[in-house]
Amino acid sequence: MKENIEYYRHFSGADQHPKFEMLRAKYGWSGDGKFWALNNRIALASNCVLDLSKKYVKASIANALDFTLDEFDQFVIYLLEECDLIIETESGITTNEVQENYVKVSEKRMKNKAGYVKNTILKTAESSTKLAGTGIQPTGMQIQPSENIQSKVKETKVNKSKVNKRDDVVIILNDLNERLGLKKGFSANSEKTQSLILARLRDGFSVDDFIIVNEKKTNSWKTDPNMCKFLRPETLYGNKFEGYLNEIIVSDNDALRFNQGKQGKKPSTKERLADAWAEMGVDPENNSLVKPETGDSNVDSTGVEQSINVLEFGLPERRDIKRLN
Repeated sequence: MKENIEYYRHFSGADQHPKFEMLRAKYGWSGDGKFWALNNRIALASNCVLDLSKKYVKASIANALDFTLDEFDQFVIYLLEECDLIIETESGITTNEVQENYVKVSEKRMKNKAGYVKNTILKTAESSTKLAGTGIQPTGMQIQPSENIQSKVKETKVNKSKVNKRDDVVIILNDLNERLGLKKGFSANSEKTQSLILARLRDGFSVDDFIIVNEKKTNSWKTDPNMCKFLRPETLYGNKFEGYLNEIIVSDNDALRFNQGKQGKKPSTKERLADAWAEMGVDPENNSLVKPETGDSNVDSTGVEQSINVLEFGLPERRDIKRLN
């Protein structure tokens, strides 16, 4: 059924009413004509209520009436407050005249529809009676009012939406439970958990975003005795969800290199050469060879150390070794 009217009646002497005289006092006869043009737009709107909350709708009407946006706003306010020619509702603006016509037309439409449905039912019943003895099922069927059909369509869409959202909650929680190794885990039947997840989905986040947060925070907190207790929906899917999603993760190797760079400088050339001497069995303090099997310097039976000066005697395989000063 239509939710507007294509024509409406109005009093032929309306231009002599004080309200219209008030309108013409400021806007002249052009203001009178612009009011009726606006009234026509109201009649064609859904439920005969013109919604001006969308800027492009307001701009379109203002342009048609040869107003700027500011001028149109002032015109509407004047009609509303000074002339009492329009009514403001939660849904938009309308007029008493259009609403009276709309109510009458709607009642007539309902009666016509009711009569049509009644006749259809009677015809179907008559057809069923005639075919009762033949065993043939009637092809006619009862036609339901359009309101009931639209209601069922909307109800079906809502139910499908609920099913889809329910599936999303199950997928997200199953992923979290699996990462945490929980047998029972967090339930998708929890109203609190559902409300948290659905709130983030309404914010525009996707199921994949939840999976990323599950992975990031599980890797960061699961082995941390102080933070593992926060691996739960009320923490992960709360107001900090976007921060967790965009959190930059630093690998352990990167963190180690960073900390080493902060804690101390690289070893000097002298320190690295000393380490190299030690690895080759040379005591850097006195240039003596160290026995590899004991780690002691060469000592004779009298207990006197018999140092072998590497630089004095030299070894062919170690001629590249230089003494440290």
